[in-house]
Amino acid sequence: MKAAKINNPKPGISFNDDKFQVLIETAPDAFLWGNSEGDLILVNNKATELTGYSKDELLSMNISALFNSNVLAAKPLRYDLLDSGKTIIIEREIVTKSGTVVQIEMNSKAMSDGTYQSFLRDISERKEAEEAIRISEARLQRAEIASKSGNWELHLDTNEMIASVGASKIYGIATDHMNFSVVKEVPLPEYRPMLDNALKELIENDRPYDIEFKIRAVDTGIIKDIHSIAEYDIEKKVLFGVIQDITEQKKVEEELIKAKEKAEESDRLKTAFLQNLSHEIRTPMNAIIGFSELLKDSYGNKEKLHEFTNIIRQRSHDLLSIINDILDIAKIESGQLQVNTGECDIHALFDDLSEFFKEYQQRTKRADVRFLVRTDINRKDAIILTDKVKLRQILINLISNAFKFTPQGTVITGCKKDDDNQLLFYVSDTGIGIPADKQEAVFDRFTQLHQIEVKNAGGNGLGLSIVKGLVKLLGGEISLESKPGEGSTFSFSVPCMSTLLSVDSEIGVKTSLPENSSQKTILVVEDDAFNAAYVKEILTLSGLKMLLATTGNEAVELARINVVDLILMDIRLPDINGYEATRRIKQYKPYIKIIAYTAYATTDEKEKAVQAGCIDYISKPAKKDFLLNKLAHHLSVNYF
Repeated sequence: MKAAKINNPKPGISFNDDKFQVLIETAPDAFLWGNSEGDLILVNNKATELTGYSKDELLSMNISALFNSNVLAAKPLRYDLLDSGKTIIIEREIVTKSGTVVQIEMNSKAMSDGTYQSFLRDISERKEAEEAIRISEARLQRAEIASKSGNWELHLDTNEMIASVGASKIYGIATDHMNFSVVKEVPLPEYRPMLDNALKELIENDRPYDIEFKIRAVDTGIIKDIHSIAEYDIEKKVLFGVIQDITEQKKVEEELIKAKEKAEESDRLKTAFLQNLSHEIRTPMNAIIGFSELLKDSYGNKEKLHEFTNIIRQRSHDLLSIINDILDIAKIESGQLQVNTGECDIHALFDDLSEFFKEYQQRTKRADVRFLVRTDINRKDAIILTDKVKLRQILINLISNAFKFTPQGTVITGCKKDDDNQLLFYVSDTGIGIPADKQEAVFDRFTQLHQIEVKNAGGNGLGLSIVKGLVKLLGGEISLESKPGEGSTFSFSVPCMSTLLSVDSEIGVKTSLPENSSQKTILVVEDDAFNAAYVKEILTLSGLKMLLATTGNEAVELARINVVDLILMDIRLPDINGYEATRRIKQYKPYIKIIAYTAYATTDEKEKAVQAGCIDYISKPAKKDFLLNKLAHHLSVNYF
């Protein structure tokens, strides 16, 4: 049961007692005396200053009126604890008469007569200072984490180590587990003697240290580069310092060093290249100029004349080859080298290479090297669409390179189907081979591995760089397998679309129309009236029947309901294009022969035509004989 309200709170003490009044009025904090129900019965002037209420107003109030009702509901006054005789010190907020919220520290104690006394101290400034400190510490933590740094201190008397959040994060150790015995094991073993010596010098001779070392983070096991600065407080016997994770900085420094070394190497290679290029140009020029001078003295000697002119012609070709290499690498790097897709007979290409290198071996006196050509490709798959000129150039460069570095032995080139049923070209030799650490570099410009290995190999350091650029231009990748002393194999696979076209039609061999040509019907798909009239005149004079469609949809319908032997398909039509029309017609008649006949003349359009199902591609304008030759060839051949 709560004690009754009393007027004189404690026997023997009077409110009018001078000593008591002096005591409470000189107290530095607000003083509140209330009964067990919370009604205030005595206050001092500090209480009026704190709350803004007069003494009379306070004495008419219950102490609960000073607190926000919502806060009080969540955190009620604990009279039960006071009744147990405990002194309670808590932090609360009160609301002054003006409505201002004041943070206070409340020190309350129950009296023996059932009343209580409380001292209320304004701690607003202290709280603001604490909040400022908290914000400052939070900012410091964020700054440490952002800069990957931290601070620490080690008390030598107790071996206690205190570390900031940033330092703990760097070491990968939780703050509450941070101690010197753990931290000293974090540096990699090879750095611990250096750190031990630095700490010894710091403690014994008071020499601050500034060192870098590597650690292995406890939580992740990641190795980090650390920069640490430390000093020693002799009086307090405290070591203190800062650390920073400089791993990224070290990586940047290493990359800059590598970039510098690469730039220096590039300059060295360019210098060597220019020196070698000067040699390669001046050598044939010397022969050209020299033997040109001798020609006038040997005019009457046919044998000498023949010999000297052959030398001049050969060295002129050598000089032209050097110039072409320089132009090629410049075009490749500037993106100006174009791909010209056309028909290529793989067998004919390798026959040509075989003859070319027979003459090469005679000219360079390399008969001691056996040259073999192997093409494991059947006739049906041997006709492909690619840039024949660039493919030939790639193979010539690779084969020539193989001869240079094969003093004796065998050079083999060929083509076969790879695991993905694609054509794989290769050049293999039994020459000096290439070390593993040099294999990537041989494709770089100006690089000449043979400067050391083969003194008289010749070359300008651009051949393999050109090969790599040409292979990439054709949409492929080149690879190298090599062992020093055993030889090398360069191989590459480029996208090569098969075609049903005959090589004869490419080189213009005359083909006659079949005897029953008057029974053959050609569907001409052409929306231009003059072009349609031109084709009609040619077909009529040749005795061929003709159907005309002026739109893609009309062409699909005419092909579906009529017996048609061949279709000349324009590409740009008023509705669907010729590619789409071709695909739709092939759904009804998959074996019908369709030739793309269009003013589009790019290599991309040729590829699209083959992909859509066309067996050939004729670009406008097409002369009469050429057009008839194409028609005669395809009408005579049965592809299916």
